[in-house]
Amino acid sequence: SGDFTFAVPVQRFEDLVFELVREYQKVESRERQIQFKSKIAELYAAQGFDTKINLSIGAGQVIDIYATTRLGGSQFCAAVQCLYKSSTVDINDVKNFYTTLLIARSPSLPIHKGIIVSNANFSLDARELAARSDVDLVNYQDLSRQMVDFQAYLHDAVSEYEALPFFRYLIDSPCSIQSDNYDGVVINSLFDYVRKLIQSQANSKIAILGNFGMGKTVFGQKLTAYLASKYLELPTDNRIPIHVELKTHKAGTRIEETIVQALQIRYGLNWDIRSFSFLKRTGQLVFILDGLDEMAAKVDRV
Repeated sequence: SGDFTFAVPVQRFEDLVFELVREYQKVESRERQIQFKSKIAELYAAQGFDTKINLSIGAGQVIDIYATTRLGGSQFCAAVQCLYKSSTVDINDVKNFYTTLLIARSPSLPIHKGIIVSNANFSLDARELAARSDVDLVNYQDLSRQMVDFQAYLHDAVSEYEALPFFRYLIDSPCSIQSDNYDGVVINSLFDYVRKLIQSQANSKIAILGNFGMGKTVFGQKLTAYLASKYLELPTDNRIPIHVELKTHKAGTRIEETIVQALQIRYGLNWDIRSFSFLKRTGQLVFILDGLDEMAAKVDRV
């Protein structure tokens, strides 16, 4: 037997690499589009709409979301297109959707409003055509605010942390990890460890233990401010941090009620148990609960 080598011309090799990268980007884009469409459908469902996803209308055309509800005793039907884009939504996007509406509208499939929901901005010519075509252009962030507007709360969370006189001088501390995979392993950065764990969603619960004055409360504020900034920057890819001091919890009260009331009182957040439950169930929240030791036996399960 001998040694064999398989030679690929450099140019051909580079073409293969670029082709693989393009295919990966296409797959990643499709996955993001599917996730984006699912989030939008959940938001409409939470507002009382019945939704159908990927409704085929023939001629190779599909309506991303067909949403129906009752308004003033009459049925209201909307066709929703979901566009997750890295670039601006332009006039061609609106033209294509309007063509789909013309094909779809029929006595058996009433459509009272066409809506494009996107994570991206809309170009001026796209807005002008949409206005003439009776198509609503909605930013994902604006749609989510129709349920609960977290903007003021999130900005306050960042401002409160940055208002701490020593926030610029905080030093990240090492810690010891206790879990199924780690037993006493020391890591250099607690913040980086928790941040990456939240982003990976590998574990639903993290407990940070330390003596009084070790900085657990400030750590929670720092983490809340960081997650708030990330959500404000890109809401479609990040979750909303909910920071609550559990010393406000009262015996006999459900922890959900404590969380809802705490943000209502402190930040004037307009939400209730129904919207809280929906956001929690759909995985849009990260809970940062400070002061477990202060409520001790009063804790019940979230």
